[in-house]
Amino acid sequence: MRHHLILIICLCAFLTVHAQKKHKFGEFDEKYFEMTHCPIDSSAGAFVILNYGTSRLDHNYEIEFLYHGIIKILNTSEFKRADIKIPYSKNDRVGNFKASTYNFENGEIVESSISRKETLNEELDEDSRSFNFTFPNVKEGSIIEYQYSVNYGSIYRLNTWYFQQSIPTLRSEYRIVIPAFLYYQRLLTGEPLQKADVTYENLPFGNSSQRHQIHEYLALNVPAFKDEVYVAAESDYISKIDFELKETRIPGLAPKKILADSYGAYAKDLSESDYWQRIRDSKFTGETVEVIKSSSDSELATAKALYYFVRDNYEEDYDVNYETLRRVHKEQKGTARELNMVLAAMYNEAGLEVDMVRLSTRAHGKLHPYIPISRKFNYTVVRLKIGEETFLLDASEENIPFGVLPKFCLNGKGLVIAPQEEWVTLEPFKSSGVTYSGDFDVLEDGILEGTLTMRRNGYSAWGFTEDMEDEDEEKYKETFAENRDNWVITDHQIGELEDETKIDEKIELEVEDKLDDLGDILYLNPILMAQIVDNPFKKEERTFPINYGAPNTTTHLYKFNLGDFYEVEELPQPKSVALPNKSGRFLYSVTSSENVITLTCRISISKDEIPAADYPYLKEFYAQIVEKQGEQIVLRRK
Repeated sequence: MRHHLILIICLCAFLTVHAQKKHKFGEFDEKYFEMTHCPIDSSAGAFVILNYGTSRLDHNYEIEFLYHGIIKILNTSEFKRADIKIPYSKNDRVGNFKASTYNFENGEIVESSISRKETLNEELDEDSRSFNFTFPNVKEGSIIEYQYSVNYGSIYRLNTWYFQQSIPTLRSEYRIVIPAFLYYQRLLTGEPLQKADVTYENLPFGNSSQRHQIHEYLALNVPAFKDEVYVAAESDYISKIDFELKETRIPGLAPKKILADSYGAYAKDLSESDYWQRIRDSKFTGETVEVIKSSSDSELATAKALYYFVRDNYEEDYDVNYETLRRVHKEQKGTARELNMVLAAMYNEAGLEVDMVRLSTRAHGKLHPYIPISRKFNYTVVRLKIGEETFLLDASEENIPFGVLPKFCLNGKGLVIAPQEEWVTLEPFKSSGVTYSGDFDVLEDGILEGTLTMRRNGYSAWGFTEDMEDEDEEKYKETFAENRDNWVITDHQIGELEDETKIDEKIELEVEDKLDDLGDILYLNPILMAQIVDNPFKKEERTFPINYGAPNTTTHLYKFNLGDFYEVEELPQPKSVALPNKSGRFLYSVTSSENVITLTCRISISKDEIPAADYPYLKEFYAQIVEKQGEQIVLRRK
């Protein structure tokens, strides 16, 4: 903190007056009015002509971000681009605002400007606001342009710049002017840049001049970042650049490192901090630990009992702000991190070997392979060692059993808070998925009558259980029935979570119109639930991996008793398809015996992540599934 104050005081001795405007508002090539298609993507409904931003120190010695954007609207599918929302802090103000719509009418450019009075400041929460406005007179062929300034980022982390958006971008530029005594680590992901230069120049700064860094980054013809299935975090792959303050070399002061040199150094610093050492000051848990330990016959039994005590009795709550773990323990509520720290303190008091593990959740993005950036970590779990066994635990998640991490934690590796660098693999629960099983009679009028059971296991079971706790069960059943017009449900039961890993949903029903009746010949599609009718992988190629989070299996097991009314005319042929590197398998089989048809269909994904190199195989894998699950059983009426 003392160093931070010195840094601010030193910065306040100067004033940045240097700014350069490379693109003037309202000045762009009229050729864009003639364009009816994006020059780099003919399917796009709009494209970015210019995406330009600068970051610099303002007169308050804060990072001021200035933005200038120009977008061409091609068709109605992208009219939503006319609605702009600019988030900002309650202590900031959006300035330098200009916005206009341009249309080419009767051989002339007609400009429709927006005044400040036509904008809206919306309060999002206690600390956040949004500056909103809508471009007028937007039509197919319009060009919209706007600019603004606001304080984003800080000395320690400059504003992230995204070269890529959900529509194509012809030109994206980012410019930074910052005193040279601030040294930043650059973090670039995604598409390669046409320019990434850093030059130095003496510029006016207060009453004198100061050597500055001038960063200039340019990307041209950047394709749209398309929504893709099975992506844990788009931020891992979208083209962008981030900056973290690495070191300061302020004149007259000794150099100061801000960013640790290695993950080992970072972990060591954490392990020696008073904050994380609190799990070793565990006497406040003594009474609880003593009672539980006295009734357990082994260390593992003690560990499990303490885990379930915290999981089942403590409440995850981010509205409270207790200063000590003792208070968290007393009130039995706190953040996920605090609840896990209390559990670790209990393990420490019980004499068990315990540490905390920092990680980045799946939605938060992957950790950098070698640069330890503290903000990249956003979650904390417990590591427990008993003999040769190691357990990773999160006691803040309801329904998750001992020794299992929630699916959102499964993001590669976690860093142990310890004096030496040590990583743990965040492994998923070994068995997850859904089994659909049904036993049906095919009645004379073509109606299927019987029982359908859905057994959810592992992450599927825990997610479904959480959903049932968050919503009304009867409402769920009502919605389920409404979405299936040809089902007549006579009974619908949802069981309890069994063995902490599975839950059954059982339905008594009649299915109408399932058989396509052509007189003597009838066609039956035997997949009653979760049929894959479209290939989720539609792009020709993919440059980043396919992330499922955890292995999973979907199984269909059905029996159809044809009785005295029908006989088999033709059955689909069996199918077996395997992915490379044992990543997955699809099995399909339909057999008939004594006028009973039995279907077995299983889709197994055995890895949590499949590399982009295997994408063509995965795309074909699902194409085979779609084709096979769409095949019909041919019956003949007796």
